[in-house]
Amino acid sequence: HRDIKPENIMIERGSGRVMVTDFGIARDSRATGMTAEGMILGSVHYMAPERVAGGDCDGRADLYSLGVVAYQLLSGHLPFDAPQASAVLVMQATRPPPPLAERAPTVPAALAAVVDRCLRKDPAQRYPNGEALAEALDEALREAESGPQAVPERVLDEPTAKAVWLRAAQLQADAARQVRERSAQAEEFATGMHSAQPTSGYRRSDVEAAAVEAGIAEEFVQLALAELPDDESELPAKYEVDSSRLQRIMLGQVPNSIRVSRVIDASPVAVLESIGQTLPSSSWGLTFEDTIGGHPLDGGILTFTVPPFTLGDYLESAPGHELRRQLTEWKATQLRIALHAVDGASHKCEMVVTVDIRGGMRRNTMVGSIFSALIGASFAAAGLVVAVHGGVAPAATTLFGVIPFGALGGLGFGGLRFGVRWHLRKTNDVLLRMIDAVGANARGRKLFGSLLANSSG
Repeated sequence: HRDIKPENIMIERGSGRVMVTDFGIARDSRATGMTAEGMILGSVHYMAPERVAGGDCDGRADLYSLGVVAYQLLSGHLPFDAPQASAVLVMQATRPPPPLAERAPTVPAALAAVVDRCLRKDPAQRYPNGEALAEALDEALREAESGPQAVPERVLDEPTAKAVWLRAAQLQADAARQVRERSAQAEEFATGMHSAQPTSGYRRSDVEAAAVEAGIAEEFVQLALAELPDDESELPAKYEVDSSRLQRIMLGQVPNSIRVSRVIDASPVAVLESIGQTLPSSSWGLTFEDTIGGHPLDGGILTFTVPPFTLGDYLESAPGHELRRQLTEWKATQLRIALHAVDGASHKCEMVVTVDIRGGMRRNTMVGSIFSALIGASFAAAGLVVAVHGGVAPAATTLFGVIPFGALGGLGFGGLRFGVRWHLRKTNDVLLRMIDAVGANARGRKLFGSLLANSSG
């Protein structure tokens, strides 16, 4: 190949298959040279020493280049770097590379040894071919997964695993507005799995696989897992997932998450770049936190932190202040964004925003419960006073206490439900405006970027 480097290695979205591209300077080792004498083709940072020296080379030169790619991936550094290409060529030909363990101490020793062997100056000391390298990598990875340096996969106890399945199903159900049906299916699955033989825990990967096998979309599984707190002691308070009967009585059938989406007339790459420019800007003021489940262009989910709404925000009119106000009322501190390519339209991308509002729903339920209790206690006390001091019959006492309570209670419930649904609509609107701002930025970059390119040309 003669030009192995990150730019020429592609990963197929969906299948994860790795492909090497750009065979523009490849040559058949059995053929005569195709490069003019004194000329070197390729990328200096990834070039094998024998190619720098102009000697004979074979596939082991590609293994050297692949070793440089691995070195860079694992450490974040190139083995050799300098401002001038000629200086890099000299270092490639004369200096031994720094051991990978020095640049990346956390890399398993077996894996670091494989990479270091690929970077030997003498081709005879490298692996003889790609098959031998693949076998060495398999063995090193198996050792890393089972050795003392291996990072143990998080193990979830049975109630937490059930909570993940239920929450993932709930997120999917909210998206489809079928909370009750989906939650019942997920609960039947979660409570029935391993009921005959209790287990001490489930590996995270097993929880993911079981949820997907049960028909829950992987996106919602990743969202549910992302909501797990790092501290296991916070699980009962922070990871409650089941909608209580009291909440349904107080608020009716309402979702526990807000999910809005819009198709943007721009490629997924352009939308991702626009998100990085728009949301952290002063207009919206969001802080990027992390990605979940891989790169956003490969199905991963972006997580942004929402600053709390303060009294000072009333003095300004940026759209981000309205978003912070709405999410503060829902006791939501994060929003998560997924990007989906539109089938048959590579120039379009669906942007999906999800917000967990269970905290706000629990607070509204508590407010409704306290309100109902106060009304009931007030009218019961008033009825008792009338009955004792006024000599009113028990039936009249009942009418005096129950009828007003029922009327005011009905008004209270109606007002509470109306308020919750009104805030849901307001939050949906501001989230859609945020997506529209991302779309406008993406379209502007496409338009003005092309104008700048044409003018510079």
